Order: sequence, then structure tokens, then C-alpha cells
Amino acid sequence: MNEMELAEKPALQIFQSIGYEYKPGRELGPNSDDPERTSLSDVVLRGRLERKLREFNPSLPDEAIEDAISQLLGSNSPQLLKNNQDFHEKLINGIQVEYEVDGEPRGDFVDVFNFDEPEENDFLVSNQVIIQIGDGPQRKPDIVVFVNGLPIGVLEMKDPTNPQASMGNAYKQVTDRYVNDIPDLFHYNELIGIMDMNNAQLGCLSAGWEWFSPWRYIDEEKDATNELPPSEVLIRGAFDKGRLLDLIQNFVLYADEDGQLGKKLAAYHQFYAVNNAVESSRKVVPDPDEDRIGLVWHTQGSGKSLSMVFYAKKIKRESSMKNPTLVFLTDRNDLDDQLERVIESIS
Repeated sequence: MNEMELAEKPALQIFQSIGYEYKPGRELGPNSDDPERTSLSDVVLRGRLERKLREFNPSLPDEAIEDAISQLLGSNSPQLLKNNQDFHEKLINGIQVEYEVDGEPRGDFVDVFNFDEPEENDFLVSNQVIIQIGDGPQRKPDIVVFVNGLPIGVLEMKDPTNPQASMGNAYKQVTDRYVNDIPDLFHYNELIGIMDMNNAQLGCLSAGWEWFSPWRYIDEEKDATNELPPSEVLIRGAFDKGRLLDLIQNFVLYADEDGQLGKKLAAYHQFYAVNNAVESSRKVVPDPDEDRIGLVWHTQGSGKSLSMVFYAKKIKRESSMKNPTLVFLTDRNDLDDQLERVIESIS
């Protein structure tokens, strides 16, 4: 049995079981009967993207949609992570466009994802997508996850029976070889997964291997989690349609770290703790007779500062909170500095 049979095929089946459309890379083009890519350098499925932008923004003219696509697909910086940040902000906040109506200038924002109704988005998973940028080498990421035609996820699978195919090697293959040889794919990347039959780790662009972590819990299947392979828990947990869009919208941060831009993705315990805290806030804060939202207990090194920031990021989107004032209490000056840098990125 090869890597495809041992790791890729089961992963693709799990994606399909949670509602993703599946197309092998060869059927996306450019030499297929119904190509969605016109060349090997195309990493965005433009037809799917355009259809969803028109669907989500029916009142906007064609010129506004074309402008939004041009902005979304354009790169303004030679730095990959900066381009990734610019893309992420457009994804979350919408793309500002200008157009004319009866000779008068108008401005608006184009929505890229429907975060309120996840099922309204287009979810596709593909494998062995051949990508070549310019005269560079051809690369074939094992699995690429597309939402509305945008390649927001990359998964690299390894054969657990091959001693040369370690999880660390898979991480280097993605973050070194793929990032250097096909950087256009990572302009749009939100999540990176590394897995085999027995292990699965999730992280993001710029994160060191030590920050890639398992996903150990699935809300709807909590009683069965220990019975499922780690790769299945990760896919069902993090790539569930609703949780995936929640992760992208509320649990990704960019911040300056010692003079360099860095990107952070929440671990599973931060994701669930923050969502529970937000839900408790929804119930308690509007009620003047209640004054305690609850307590989140963290162990040392589990990312409590980031959990506070993720909470702040999400609670600011809650209309029932009416633009709340948030107070952070710390016991160390270095935490003050750390939180200040990260909070500036979401203000």
C-alpha cells in the first residue's frame, strides 16, 4: 500500500462525509475536459470565486465585482506573509470598491465569504494538484482545500510505514519546498495540516514546528473522539464548515514579533474556551442581575494571553455587546508589552 491508500484516500473520504465536493487535481485542469484552471500557475479557481462574489453581492455592478477580484488576486508586497495578511483582511472585512451610478461615484464593500451561513459557501477538496510558477519546478501538494475557489488549506500526508517520511519532514516539505517553489499558493493560505494515520498537527504560515498542534476534540462527537484516528479528529474538528469559517474569521492573528511580522492560529483548547466564554457573555452581559461570565483556567504555557485576545477579537463582533470596553489585568510587564502588540493588530 502506498501513501495515497494509507493517508490521502481516507482523508478525502472524511472531507466528503462532512459535505465537501471532491475533484482530483487532474480534473481541475488545465488539460481536463472541463478545466477550472487555465494554466499550472493558477492557484485560484476563478470561476467559483466569481460566481460566489456575484451571489453574495447581487446589488453591485460587474465592474465592482471585477475590481474586487483584481484586488483579491493581486500582490502588493514582495513579502509573502504581508501579502497573506492583506488577503486575510480582505477576506474578513470585505473588499472596498468604487464604481459609478448615473455618473456619480459610489463606494461599497464586496463580501468574499458568507460567515453567517457557512453552507452558502462553496467547499471543495482536491488532491495532487500540480502547480508550477513560471519556470520553477512542478509541485503537487497532497490535498488542497478550496472555499469559494480560494485555496485556504494545504494538507501534507505521510506514509507511517516509511521511516523516511516523518511528520517533521512533511512540515519542512510544506514550509520550505512548497513555500519557496509555489509561493502563490500560500498567498491565500489560512491553515496547514500535517498528518499520517497515527498523527495529525495543525498550524499556519510562519509558525514553527513547535507551534503545530493536534486537534483533540469535536463538539458533536466528543464521546467518540478517543475512538477516531487523530487525522479524522483534526479534519472533522477544524475543517467542519462552520468551525473552519469561525477559525478564519476570529482565531487568526498577525502581530509584530521582534521587528518581524508573525501569524498565529488558535489551538483547539483556545478555540473552544473562547467560544464558550463568548456564549456565556451573550447570556450574562445583557442581564443586569447577573455579573459573572465565568472563569477559564489555563495551565502554564497554554496561551492564556492569546486566548484573551481571541476573546476580545470575537466579542467585538457581537452586536449584543454594543462595542464593549475590555480591561486586561496582568501581573508582568512583559505580558503588557506582548498584549499591546497583539491587540494593536485587531483594533
